[in-house]
Amino acid sequence: MSTTPLVCDTAWFQQGRGVGDHCSPCKTENTSTREWVDQMSNTNALLSAILHVIHLQMYADGREVLIHLGKQAEQQADLDMSSILLIWSSTYSSMSMMVNRATCYHRDINGQDPWYDMLVTVGDYLPLDFVIPMLNLQLHYNPGTIIAFSGSALEHGVGAVDGDRACLVYYMCANIHQLVHVPMCQSLWMDNLQPRPVATGELLI
Repeated sequence: MSTTPLVCDTAWFQQGRGVGDHCSPCKTENTSTREWVDQMSNTNALLSAILHVIHLQMYADGREVLIHLGKQAEQQADLDMSSILLIWSSTYSSMSMMVNRATCYHRDINGQDPWYDMLVTVGDYLPLDFVIPMLNLQLHYNPGTIIAFSGSALEHGVGAVDGDRACLVYYMCANIHQLVHVPMCQSLWMDNLQPRPVATGELLI
């Protein structure tokens, strides 16, 4: 399996990137990529629901960004943007997929400390650990595992894989928030995690 990353970004060209950049956006004319994004709709919606529970403000901000992007696409008659937003069911603005990648310990320099990245690992491979050394944590990284954490604040890494593994990485981009003038959320406090009623339809994105 290839180790070339795939990047899906809901505002690729609006960030000043060109069609010749190393990683291709989902908003190109790549029909198979669009079909894959469409087939991921239920999974992406489930991950958004998880974010709603663990980081409500980040969920709300991400949803607000997508609403603004939709309005902007309508105003500019951007049919490409409008079509991808119709099938983009994640409140995260961007997603990358890495295949059979080992990653040395690092922090994600493009993230924000208050934000939670969400990692989903799938495939057929021997036992593997996700390591956060500064917390002395070694988490079993079995197929189907979902990890949400601040990749900007916490150094982390994953060893080499014996088998076939894909990792889906969901994250926010600060420049997309800036593009549509949506503030970036602050760090969570314990009070933010208290249960509260959920209005009908609130989880719709």
